[in-house]
Amino acid sequence: MTRVAIIGGGTAGYEAAAEASRNQANVILLERSDHWEPSCHSWADLILSPQRSEMPPPLPKDVELIHGAEVTLIGPCSVLTADGTRVRFDSVVVATGGEFMPAMFPGRRKRGVVVLDGLETYAELGRERSSMAHVVIRGEGVDALQVADALSGPGKKVTLVSAPWIEGFASKTVADVIREAAAKKGVTILDSKLEGAVGLGHVEAVIAGGSVVQCDTLAVLPWRCPRAPRTSAEAGPSGGLLVDQYLRSNSPGLYAAGLCAVPRTGQPFPCTLGGAAARSGRVAGANATGHSLAFHPPRFAEASFFGLRWARFGASLGEARGRGLMVSEISRRWSPGSACSIVYERPSEKVVGVELVIEEGNERLGALASITSQTSLQAIAYGVSGDSSDISLVSDTARLGLQAWSGS
Repeated sequence: MTRVAIIGGGTAGYEAAAEASRNQANVILLERSDHWEPSCHSWADLILSPQRSEMPPPLPKDVELIHGAEVTLIGPCSVLTADGTRVRFDSVVVATGGEFMPAMFPGRRKRGVVVLDGLETYAELGRERSSMAHVVIRGEGVDALQVADALSGPGKKVTLVSAPWIEGFASKTVADVIREAAAKKGVTILDSKLEGAVGLGHVEAVIAGGSVVQCDTLAVLPWRCPRAPRTSAEAGPSGGLLVDQYLRSNSPGLYAAGLCAVPRTGQPFPCTLGGAAARSGRVAGANATGHSLAFHPPRFAEASFFGLRWARFGASLGEARGRGLMVSEISRRWSPGSACSIVYERPSEKVVGVELVIEEGNERLGALASITSQTSLQAIAYGVSGDSSDISLVSDTARLGLQAWSGS
């Protein structure tokens, strides 16, 4: 019977362990903490529900789960834990996720500065929320927007310091809709860099982009980088382990899943796989038992904030250009609460990204994932049904661009 060791007891690790067990492997799951932690992408929910708890996914009964086992070294056929225990394996899946980088800026140690680097810090922020009048948040992307939304409310002022926000997250047209929806909830978004926190002992203001913003709380979302134990396998440029389409490292029998798995240069849209933890865990767990399943990272994401539903398939304009693609963008604002952006290559008209924002309440936004399998502007413009309002916005945006080129 194949002996499979799984390192890391998060979502990816649990899924890898369950899949390996279903494939008749003898599985041991090693987790360095003493408890289960859900994906960090759900931690913002704790601000509104500090007592909320999430149960881990079920594991097959024959999986041996050991908490408090920190793996420090992965060798050819065994792993070594911090207490000197050696665990042997035929194959191993590393699913250790990431580690938060230290938040470095002047004034970071002042009272009232909260670094959101774990479940408890989010819950603490939620417990103190009622006493906060003006909160400054430093962070980027969906997580920062959801934290800002959770901290907003009557009588509260929230400022999100996020740079570069538009280039790294949303198209300008979509960003305008998000900014206006945020402003209605008392949230201001600044495209500035946090330069420091000031105050006599307790934070009283921050300096961002040369401006002074008063506050009584500063919440910092630190960067998270892939993390993996010491091993001979090739590491990614910012940590983690480089893997191929089968989630294999260049070390025999060693696979990686979740945030610590980094696709090799040359694959389409290279990125860490943290957003696909469950799926990558299942693929790695199967391949560790002898299968050869290719992993295809999902390119569709959606989230809710400020009364909006946001979704994106593929790359933003900034991301695509950063990867050396010759791309253009069609964007259109269709109403105060809706906008669409399509990023495509020229002259092939191959679509590499679609972004959409609409007002909360449209439950069929996920249909965006189905239409983007049609990879040309022509296909999106004329090959998609207009039965759903969210679908028709994308189709209409594509037609708008095609008509502009034809002179119609």
